[in-house]
Amino acid sequence: KLTKPFFRLRLSLKQLTSSARTYLGSVFVITLLFFFLLVGLSTTTLLTPDQMMEKYWGFDWDVIVAYRDKSEYEKFHNEVDKIVRDETKVDDSYVVYQYTINGLDQNIGTFALEEKYIDRMISLIAGNIPRAADELAIGKILADANNLKIGDEIELSYGEQKAKYKISGLFQTINNIGRCVTFTTPALERLMGEAYADDLTQIYYVLEDQSVCEAVVEKVNEAYPDLNIISVIETWKSYGMMSDAFNILPVIIFGFAVVFIIISSLQLAEKVFNREQIDFGIMKAVGFRNGVSRQIFSLRFVIVSVVGLILGAVVFHFVAGPLLNTLVGFMGLSQVPVQVPVAQVLISALAMSLIFWLVAYFTSRKIKRLKVRDLVTGT
Repeated sequence: KLTKPFFRLRLSLKQLTSSARTYLGSVFVITLLFFFLLVGLSTTTLLTPDQMMEKYWGFDWDVIVAYRDKSEYEKFHNEVDKIVRDETKVDDSYVVYQYTINGLDQNIGTFALEEKYIDRMISLIAGNIPRAADELAIGKILADANNLKIGDEIELSYGEQKAKYKISGLFQTINNIGRCVTFTTPALERLMGEAYADDLTQIYYVLEDQSVCEAVVEKVNEAYPDLNIISVIETWKSYGMMSDAFNILPVIIFGFAVVFIIISSLQLAEKVFNREQIDFGIMKAVGFRNGVSRQIFSLRFVIVSVVGLILGAVVFHFVAGPLLNTLVGFMGLSQVPVQVPVAQVLISALAMSLIFWLVAYFTSRKIKRLKVRDLVTGT
């Protein structure tokens, strides 16, 4: 019977279910720790600098050339554009006007594009891209803070000039912490008049090979050192420290998890062994080898850890989305995908189960010293 398939597993399960309440605390600890570990790991895939720029800026770009006014744009643009295109293949380029205007009792950033470029908007999360001169898309963070929804009307102002717009869609951007609107240049003209084109003009370039964008910046700066030109890689670095902090988070959580798992499993193993040592003495008397008894004892702890890991994953599945959307709100984001690095998750889960098993197996070494006569007489 001792050699029947799954005999040790069945016996471990029987011992586990006969006193299931004893293990509830440890299951809860593993569930909680694994949940927070998954949250930490998901932030490492979400808050990478490249994703921050490519997915959450609002518009795709690798290089931005910012001209201070219309005269600077007319004077240098053609030559700068030639330098960029001689250096690398350009997949796309378009003009963006960014201003700070007023509305909803606060300063609001703008993205204004010509009608033919408005489809470059990549972070719309609800509704439609604004196309009419009386429409705009508003940052969801800004809309939520003011109880606004698609179809509502808001008034914007620039100096003494005012204009009303209908909300056609909601989008998200890390620019100005999400407090932005996007519309077409005809919509901007309703607010500022034709003078909007006299000030800051930005050209967004999307390159075929993103890795050369710093070389492009260097070439332009050599020819026009006074121009303001930005590479996406340079901008990544400003988010790099924050990204590094989130990368360290799973390591810290895993460190705490290991400590708590060792403490929890050690306390549980000692408690269970002291209560069941007579049972193991009897098993020893009827012919169970010490190695078999130790395996039966420690196997149940693997089962406990697996149950906790499964529950932690289930909690993460249902809770992680709303939790992460709340956490990234401070960056202006309101809706982010939940992704976890599968390999790291599997390694972490395996490590947590292994630690639980090792502690239990270490505690079960006492089985070797059990003497049936002493257990029966109570000495």
